[in-house]
Amino acid sequence: MVLIVCSTPLQIMNALNLKLTLLKNDIVDLIVLDHSKDNIIYYEELKKSNFFNDLFFLKSKYMNTDNIKIKWLRYLKAINHYIRKNKFLRQSTGFDKKYEEFFVCSPDLPSQIIYYHLKKNNPSIRLNMLEEGTFAYQYFLPRYKNKLLKRMFIKFVFDGNTLKNYQRAYIYRPDFMEESGENIELKKLPFIDRNNNEIVQIFNNVFEYKNTDNTEWEQKVFYFDQPFQFQSINANVLKLVDFISTKLGPKFQLNIKLHPRTNKNIFENKVNVMQTRVPFEFVVMNNEVKDKILISVFSSACLNPKIMFDEEPYVILLYKIIDLPRLWNLNERNFNLAYKVKESYKAKNKFFIPETFEELSEIIDFLLYNSQQYSESQMKTEND
Repeated sequence: MVLIVCSTPLQIMNALNLKLTLLKNDIVDLIVLDHSKDNIIYYEELKKSNFFNDLFFLKSKYMNTDNIKIKWLRYLKAINHYIRKNKFLRQSTGFDKKYEEFFVCSPDLPSQIIYYHLKKNNPSIRLNMLEEGTFAYQYFLPRYKNKLLKRMFIKFVFDGNTLKNYQRAYIYRPDFMEESGENIELKKLPFIDRNNNEIVQIFNNVFEYKNTDNTEWEQKVFYFDQPFQFQSINANVLKLVDFISTKLGPKFQLNIKLHPRTNKNIFENKVNVMQTRVPFEFVVMNNEVKDKILISVFSSACLNPKIMFDEEPYVILLYKIIDLPRLWNLNERNFNLAYKVKESYKAKNKFFIPETFEELSEIIDFLLYNSQQYSESQMKTEND
């Protein structure tokens, strides 16, 4: 018997893909955490289906400590949640089952509490990582080793090292994974086949997606926001967004997709901020995106079309222009993955990582020219 825990729509999407493909003959239970507002909707829809054996919806958002900036206070708060873990565990009767395998998408506190509780019922339970975006590609790397304070926290709270317990990682692109130094078996998660109408309809039904929800995504150029905490990074982002918006001109509107965890809209009154709650991955699954232009500092939304669907929209990543040591220290591992995605593109003139404003300007000119040529070609075809 298998148990999967998910906390975001993308994680639920990947869990469903795993169940429909590699685990189609297994008995699989699913835990949905309340980290996203829409998760309760997806949970209710999944309950109506027969894909999973048992489903549980658990409240764990109260354990989130990301808003606490002082590290030792953050860990102290987490320890307090762990001490009171029975409050969390009492929400489900599923924790009394004996599972052979347990899938997590990130080693957050709720997932670790569940894992170590299940391990008491079955000491030989197999712990697996399920892709949730870019995290799985970096978690096992030597340079990701936890810092001293975090190692002390894990040792004190769980009396172990979760990293050493992982046996498999289920990811879309094992070829993007660097040598980890850990004895992890890599399993390829099949691409979501957007050309398989039956599969697409299953996802659309579960996530209540309709193309009528898609009107904002009919635009051409999109900027994917990320919730940076540091004002210095946000100031650079605003400068870049202003530059891009001006460069695009009135013909091509820049549309901002805010990150679900963004608390403050720094783009207000500057450009069009989208109101849609539809994850971009559903847009990719249901629509042609090869002519879309996706821009971000390094959002995984720009990488996932290639990683999850083998689709190749135009992409511009801006992290090299924001030349801040703080940004690089935080995200160097993501940048390495971005290079791998870039190199995997069949169309080499569709993925850009500019280093200067001048280079960015030339790229936008190139894309606008291509777009104009494409539009004229389409009009000619329609007239013929």
